[in-house]
Amino acid sequence: MQAERLDEFLLWQAPNLPQIISSRLLIHGGTMVIYGAFGVGKSLLANQLAFTIAKGEKFFSLDTSPSTVLYVQTEMPKSEFQHRVKKFVKHAGIPKGIYLSTEYYLKLDKEEYLSQLALVLEGITKRDGKSIDVLILDPLYSLLTGSISDSQDMEKFTDGMKRLGAANGHATIVVTHTRKSLLSAKGERIDFGAEEILGSIILPAWADSIVGMMDLGMDTVELRFDKHRHSPSRISPVKVKLDRDRLQFNLI
Repeated sequence: MQAERLDEFLLWQAPNLPQIISSRLLIHGGTMVIYGAFGVGKSLLANQLAFTIAKGEKFFSLDTSPSTVLYVQTEMPKSEFQHRVKKFVKHAGIPKGIYLSTEYYLKLDKEEYLSQLALVLEGITKRDGKSIDVLILDPLYSLLTGSISDSQDMEKFTDGMKRLGAANGHATIVVTHTRKSLLSAKGERIDFGAEEILGSIILPAWADSIVGMMDLGMDTVELRFDKHRHSPSRISPVKVKLDRDRLQFNLI
């Protein structure tokens, strides 16, 4: 820990790094959570976001800067993941700055697995001379040995992510689910926004930005930017529709 006089603090110059996603929705060293109900397309969106950022293309209404991405998924078999990615790149193309990993047992609330991930990041830099700018972890529930609803268990995960991000300078995106919906007396779903994120309040508190996926039916989703700690102004929600042939969402 270090303390600076005010004049020293004001003289300090931050690294001149581009925003990863415009409106400061995602910056280097920043954190983001993508959440939504089961089956809404969170992993498809995360996959699309990984490729979008790697190529520096628009993320719907927002700009991105070309960045090196590591997308770690722990939910589906590698063969199925490869099938999905092949179908996606058939139309989207193959960017250079993307790395993919399938890990069936990666528990990032444990130091031994956190150290393994750190070695993977270090290995990419040594092998290819590239530092990872964005780490995407999908989904959260399979990355924990503890309870997603327990604050102390979740702090082990978020503290580990803070240390890893600070050591490497990358941004971190975590994909997670919502809790079971509550219904009104009329049987209508009550929308609690980011409060619907499954588990402890620790995760939404840790995140700089929160993107919610609200199912509107007929493969249409509303993306809501529920939290954007670093953004100078409000980011309006957008509606997107899933193209199942291309496995990507398009702005409508």
